[in-house]
Amino acid sequence: MEIFERLPAAIAQPQEANPWLLTDYEYPGMDRVMWDNVAIVEVPTAHHWEVPVYLDWGNWNAVPKSTTLAAVACHWERRYGARLIAVGNDQLEFSIERKPKTFREAAHVFREHFLFGPDPVELKETVLAQYAADLMLADTWVFWWD
Repeated sequence: MEIFERLPAAIAQPQEANPWLLTDYEYPGMDRVMWDNVAIVEVPTAHHWEVPVYLDWGNWNAVPKSTTLAAVACHWERRYGARLIAVGNDQLEFSIERKPKTFREAAHVFREHFLFGPDPVELKETVLAQYAADLMLADTWVFWWD
């Protein structure tokens, strides 16, 4: 995936607060709407990254197996202070403590994101570069699979 190595530097664009925990996002062009129902579940683990394994969450369509999800979440916790904070029927949300500081680091993180949860983003360098740059300001990372 050499496209991530040659991305032109972009400037991060401030985003409005990202209330993913409270909203459902259907598909591009559609507004987010408040969830009708949510559940708060206590999972018997001290490690947030083990939650997909306890819930047997994953291993359908393009979603990685629960053990792969846990391994990636553990890696991201160590590297970025990422914490799995929400699990939906088809999405995971992480809060981010240590954001990438440089564009090159952000491009590396975006490459990991793309390999973890391929997104139907337009594979134009300018679009990918902006997505990578915006990771330098993002408080949350959200992954969605259908």
